[in-house]
Amino acid sequence: MERDLTRLVTGISRRFPSYTTLCYAGGCALNITANSRLAECGQFTRVSIPTCCDDSGIALGAALAAADPADRPALLNGSRSTPLAYAGPPLEGLDTADGDDVAPDGGLARRLAGLGLSLYRPADDEEFLQSVADLLAVRRCVAWLEGGLETGPRALGHRSLLVSAHWSGARRYVSQTIKQREWFRPVAPICPEEVAEQYFTGPLDHTETMLFAVRVRPDRARQLAEARHIDGTARLQTVRRDAQPLLHGLCHAVAARTELPVLINTSANGGGRPILNHLDEALELLTETELDAVVLPERRLIIE
Repeated sequence: MERDLTRLVTGISRRFPSYTTLCYAGGCALNITANSRLAECGQFTRVSIPTCCDDSGIALGAALAAADPADRPALLNGSRSTPLAYAGPPLEGLDTADGDDVAPDGGLARRLAGLGLSLYRPADDEEFLQSVADLLAVRRCVAWLEGGLETGPRALGHRSLLVSAHWSGARRYVSQTIKQREWFRPVAPICPEEVAEQYFTGPLDHTETMLFAVRVRPDRARQLAEARHIDGTARLQTVRRDAQPLLHGLCHAVAARTELPVLINTSANGGGRPILNHLDEALELLTETELDAVVLPERRLIIE
């Protein structure tokens, strides 16, 4: 398949030599190893794949091709990925209109107390990041629920379970203990873009949405044993300060404690369940599994 795709892309490049970007969608666009081969074959400067890279991605591409340039969505803060990656609905079940909901006598606080859970709201973003980093550094797993739901099958830091990659057993903990799935299921690393080349090689300019594979540097293989696949590759997501400031800051806060700015990311859901998008589902995961905390970055809330 990879060989045939490369031949096809080579033919397209020769037919349209002035085009530098290949736009690609459809079910086959979920094939990460094939995508990586296309990115590295040298025929195009960039391979652009929507996060919803099934048939709906083809429909979006057709709409964009026919749209007036003025009507096309702008890039997010200069990001190479459009806001479509996070165009899903916000987390349901949390009334953001009620400013007193998180007060000691507020509705959410009372509800959590009834479940035997505690609610903590740090004073500012810095204290929030330090508090979450403290949890991750001592081998805890948190559900990080931020912004709109991802539009594709990959959790990209908006509906994610996060655990630090620095400790042996992290993969089994998140896969078997929390998600109740096989230990060998792949998990994905998250790393700040500006330090990614210290740990990985490959098409690092294509790693915002986990649709391309990179290789773990040989000298980092042991350090990243929990985040690398058996063949030495990783489905990396790089994050940038201007695009995802809190998640980017969290990676560095964890690195200050563990000397490793890499987190393991997998979708926020239990075994056999879809990615969650309701506070009730998050609380159910917290109370019925070994998940250690639910964090809501936009409201600076930590539920344990």
